[in-house]
Amino acid sequence: ETNYNPPPSWKDKDFPNGQAKYPVTGVNWDDAKSFANWAEKRLPTEEEWEFAARSKDNRLYPWGNEWKADSANAGNKNKGMIEVASTEGRSPFGLYDMVGNAWEWTSSDAKPYPDGKDFSTESKNPKIIRGGFWGSPKENATATFRGAWGARNEQDYGNTGFRCAKSISPN
Repeated sequence: ETNYNPPPSWKDKDFPNGQAKYPVTGVNWDDAKSFANWAEKRLPTEEEWEFAARSKDNRLYPWGNEWKADSANAGNKNKGMIEVASTEGRSPFGLYDMVGNAWEWTSSDAKPYPDGKDFSTESKNPKIIRGGFWGSPKENATATFRGAWGARNEQDYGNTGFRCAKSISPN
């Protein structure tokens, strides 16, 4: 609708054949933010993303505290991305794919936690990405693992996507 450039893997402004239900990836932070704004939404903050994945009981995975291989597309078990919501794992809020399949952008700048170690990135303007991707080992495919990636000018965004958030009205 806006003539915005589609992800590089798309042809003629359309997703690849057979991938209508796959996560949109190959987008930098600006692309994700622009789409969210167009949809009258926004990218979640890192804290919002983590709460949506961990809930009130601070679980390690969206489905609980024990790893379940059928609950996430991680560890290279499917050798690539799969359709959204194809796994059994979901958060208490009903959200699928909070870990595995594709990294997800947040609106948060990449800063270490107090007394935590800094991110080893040479990227300019790094942003926090969460959730890991299909190739992440299960140790990194958790609701707590933090990644950082350059908002723009990285060589590859093929495993990075996003989900949108919307603030609720106080009424």
